[in-house]
Amino acid sequence: MKRVLEQTLQQDLALLYDGVTDIPVRNKVYGGVAAAVGGDAFTAAVDPDGLPVIAAARYGQGRILVSGVETGFNRRGGDVPGSGEFVANVLHWLTGESGRYRKTLAGQGPLRIITTASEEMFDVAGELPIEVTRVPSWAAAAAKLPEYAVAYADRSMKEDDLPCLDEYVQQGGSLLVHTKGWELEWEPSEEIQLLAGDRPVKVRDYPLQRLLNKAGISLGNNVIWELPQALPILTPEKANDSHVQRLIGQVKAIENGTLSIDDVSIGAADAAVKKKWSLLLGLIDGTVGSLTPECGLGLYHEIIAAAELVEMDITLPFEKERQPYTGVLLQYAFEQVSLDPDGVRSPYAEVFPGNVGDDAPVVHEQLVDVDFDYADLSYLRMLVPPGYWAGTGLYAPAGQRITIEVPDGVEHLDVQIGAHTDELGHLLTWERAPSVALRKPLAPGINQLSSPYGGLIYLIPTKAQADFKAQVAVSGAVHAPYFELGKTTVAEWQGTIRHYDAPYAELCGRKVILTLPSDVVRRVENPEELMLKWDDMIDQYDKFVGLGPDKPMPHRTPDRPHRIAADVQISAGYMHSGHPIMIPNEPAAEEAVTFDKFSSLKHGWGFWHEMGHEYQQLPWFWEDIVEVSVNIYSLLIQDYYGNPSRLTEERDKEGRSYFEKAMAFLNRIDGKQKFTDIGLFERLAMMRQLQFAYGWNMFTRLHIAYRELPKDQLPRTEQQKIDLFVEMVSRVCGDNLLEFFDRWGWDYSEHVRTTIDSLNLPQPNVPLWTLSE
Repeated sequence: MKRVLEQTLQQDLALLYDGVTDIPVRNKVYGGVAAAVGGDAFTAAVDPDGLPVIAAARYGQGRILVSGVETGFNRRGGDVPGSGEFVANVLHWLTGESGRYRKTLAGQGPLRIITTASEEMFDVAGELPIEVTRVPSWAAAAAKLPEYAVAYADRSMKEDDLPCLDEYVQQGGSLLVHTKGWELEWEPSEEIQLLAGDRPVKVRDYPLQRLLNKAGISLGNNVIWELPQALPILTPEKANDSHVQRLIGQVKAIENGTLSIDDVSIGAADAAVKKKWSLLLGLIDGTVGSLTPECGLGLYHEIIAAAELVEMDITLPFEKERQPYTGVLLQYAFEQVSLDPDGVRSPYAEVFPGNVGDDAPVVHEQLVDVDFDYADLSYLRMLVPPGYWAGTGLYAPAGQRITIEVPDGVEHLDVQIGAHTDELGHLLTWERAPSVALRKPLAPGINQLSSPYGGLIYLIPTKAQADFKAQVAVSGAVHAPYFELGKTTVAEWQGTIRHYDAPYAELCGRKVILTLPSDVVRRVENPEELMLKWDDMIDQYDKFVGLGPDKPMPHRTPDRPHRIAADVQISAGYMHSGHPIMIPNEPAAEEAVTFDKFSSLKHGWGFWHEMGHEYQQLPWFWEDIVEVSVNIYSLLIQDYYGNPSRLTEERDKEGRSYFEKAMAFLNRIDGKQKFTDIGLFERLAMMRQLQFAYGWNMFTRLHIAYRELPKDQLPRTEQQKIDLFVEMVSRVCGDNLLEFFDRWGWDYSEHVRTTIDSLNLPQPNVPLWTLSE
């Protein structure tokens, strides 16, 4: 591996750390990986587990620094105490060759920074001698770029911007970036989402990532869930420990038997072996999977070449600790296989999703209707609004060629084979192949493809077209057990349809579609009754958030159903949200078809919780309440089905319920309690108290109010979200709730206190913090 010269690295780190003993960060915002992958790049900061969060590189005659944590430059990190010295050092380092910042400090005019970012997303502390110029696009400002000492780039960088920014840095300019790879995937820019269509956005889709890769820096898609208030400064040896090429070399050595996982400097000093493996392989997988062909020193091409040679003859389950480097290559290789539209049958298809019966009759020119007139659901401001997969009721056997005939003039249409888009490559153990779904754009005329794993067939419009429908003909597939409420009769289901020989089936209601193992679904005698009950449950969510089919925009019910899919293994948690919501085959698939179970507190909470994540609104979605506010929906359904309250039923070893522990917290006499000092379910008691005082309808009005907020008033930072929530709840309830939020230890700003006091709202009739179940 080409290394940064030790002397140069020492000089770079010495300048970045000059006069500082640590690097203050905004630890209330999740961090992201910024990794050194090229020979002229280095790590400038790591989290407590040793994961790189700040990386820098000399690139041509210029320099680049990328931070996955908030250090005090931009609005989101602007309140980081003690960050000024490090920020100044970053500017010293970035402008080192030209000495522009030193000239600024000597009184020779402000340091000029140019950016396309809004003031809301990027600003600098007022005491810094900096002048920020905002331009609409990098390409438009290309001729003026050399006049500026530093450019600040973010996700808004476009394809046309890449050449001019590249040249600017190589000719001696400096580039500063604060962003996280996972954030680029979770909240993609409109332009990137448009290019990706309905498929998940990846870090590698961004021009910004390609530019950084050219310099040997890469954003990974890993989430840094916990950060201290400050990160340690690094020795050159520690900086090299987290260089991705060094880590890959160590993984090779472990597989070859010449190194032990104990010898790898990752994880806390007392970290268990499993934890070290998870961190090590998670970092490598998250970084390698995000690389682009522009990657410095050819790491991307090295992985591709090695993955093409790796033997894909493994036994499932596959434990990556036993063959860690092979696992890295296999993850990439499996992804390429699953994306091959000419794929032959995989030997792992039998493990999952399973085989189609040899005698299953093949359909010929089966007509499928596709409606292109579907709504853009961004008006809902939901975390995960329902996506649009048009089900066909057909199943493609693994490795069997199917033909899809698309009429002339029909464009913007994809086919997807397989409901199981959950990718497992980052997990330490694979119960199935890590990537099994195939998606491919269709063209007018005859399209032929075969999936190595097979799966249910979906047709996915990627661009809405008003009042437009198309009819597509499918040949070569087989029928799957497929029930559509209002179209399929119970008699048809019982007599024929449930017996179709495909491994996965679907039950489709108005509001939700269940994708489950056929063996489970065949035992359902009356799917009509079942799906009516599921639809009724989702109706409660819609009513709760103020949506209805006949309401004016932006309060209209989504025009398509949510999806819940069962898998033999899922990518995170026992269940997780998304499109589709993912659940395990056992025992959740059987619970999904049993009303007495999915309506009960013991078995239903997971379903209620994950559907709650779908409905969470982004303007009041931040770290401290993500797993709290989600459960107001769970409590709603818990009450709707007449269950006892989880807040009083579950008890700790001392026999205390969540509510009792919450009341003890509220009754502390020192007055120093913070909302984050207690557990998630204790925090949920706060939401329950609001419901006790103002009824469920208060939350309905709150959802409506957030949807009606003008776009330019939506919060972007965590502090803005906290402040707005305190204000919105007070307005919706019609009371001054500052004392209530004070009791719960909320960290809102003085500006909000002044705003709410100016509204002259009355105090609540009763002290809300005294209310209990």
